[in-house]
Amino acid sequence: MTRPSKQISAQDRLAEVNAKLQGHPDDAQALIARAVIYRQMENYVEAVADCTTVIQTQPNNVQAVLERGIAYRMLNRFREALADLNQVILLEPGLPQAYHHRGQCYEQMNQPEKAVVDYSKWIQITPDKPNPYFKRAEIFMKLKQFDSAVSDFDKVISLAPSVAASYQLRAIAFYAMGQIDKALADTQIMVSLEPGNPSYLHNRGVAYFELKQYKPAIADFDRAVELAPKQVESYYYRGRAKAADGQLRAAIRDYNKALELKSGLAALAEKLIDQAMRSFTQAILNRPNFAAAYEERARLNMMKADRAGAISDLSQAIKYGIDDPVLYALRGRLLKDGGDFAGAIADYNKALEGLPESFELYLERAQMHFKCRNFANAAEDFAHCLETRPNDVGLLGNLGASHLEAGQY
Repeated sequence: MTRPSKQISAQDRLAEVNAKLQGHPDDAQALIARAVIYRQMENYVEAVADCTTVIQTQPNNVQAVLERGIAYRMLNRFREALADLNQVILLEPGLPQAYHHRGQCYEQMNQPEKAVVDYSKWIQITPDKPNPYFKRAEIFMKLKQFDSAVSDFDKVISLAPSVAASYQLRAIAFYAMGQIDKALADTQIMVSLEPGNPSYLHNRGVAYFELKQYKPAIADFDRAVELAPKQVESYYYRGRAKAADGQLRAAIRDYNKALELKSGLAALAEKLIDQAMRSFTQAILNRPNFAAAYEERARLNMMKADRAGAISDLSQAIKYGIDDPVLYALRGRLLKDGGDFAGAIADYNKALEGLPESFELYLERAQMHFKCRNFANAAEDFAHCLETRPNDVGLLGNLGASHLEAGQY
């Protein structure tokens, strides 16, 4: 009788590699192997350190540069991640993982068009794998290019027909295009693959509701709230379906339940935010130059719509050493919302040093220049935006208005 193979834990594998490195501390393959284990354990700082050790003596070691780029991405250090992933692609242009992770990096940096380019290259290299089609389809969904998304999900489903998430997202795309019958067909498959998934039951219920098939819709919402009793949307939609089916008293009960849950969740969220605020405030009292605590408290202040508190905390985070373009962008937007356009422009200038390809920042800076009557600067920024969206009528109009106000006829 064959014994089942025992799965080696990450800790055991780490111990094995550490033992090997004790005798050979400069063993590049062992260091890279340990970096992979650290990454899998979500210890990205140590993964970066091991890869850097290898790169110091072997700057063109593709494995080490790739692993470090991935770890940097997981740490949200996108500039370093892109530098490493770009180098990998120069060294080995046919490596699919490099395009995968660079695409994800662009996604996290809110540059979806660049992510599409990388995922398309990934598809060219591995045309028979479902993952790159799925990732590109997700981006098409965000860009509201639903036809393209459906085409990619079709390919995913042909390669991996048992993945319910593909049907779910394709159903959402069909729904957005008004093709409710096709959306319903996909939700039927989702539920058949995962009959106990409340979200899939809810989605099928919504499709039935849109097709005015209220009784099967109510049945799906019944099952959804049975499986997930705090799913607000299912009570709300069940109320709508019951109202349309003439069950008015039952509909009111569902609406009330949805409101009760929503207010309860809001109260809980407010309580958690206040607890976190107290923790970060105490941390700042203990260490007045604790930059990360100011940054986190700033984000909480934004959630509480405390603009002044958020601006103050972002300023302290920057003052005490966090030179992150995202923080300048956040503070710039808060200053803009408060009417301090000159201050916003200064922060957008700083943010664009680190995010030179951000369409949104150029557009917002252009708008601020226009409000400050810096029409020539506004025209320059609107022109830059048009390089990305050459057919945008609104941008063309803004550029024309800026030239006119600047006397550039």
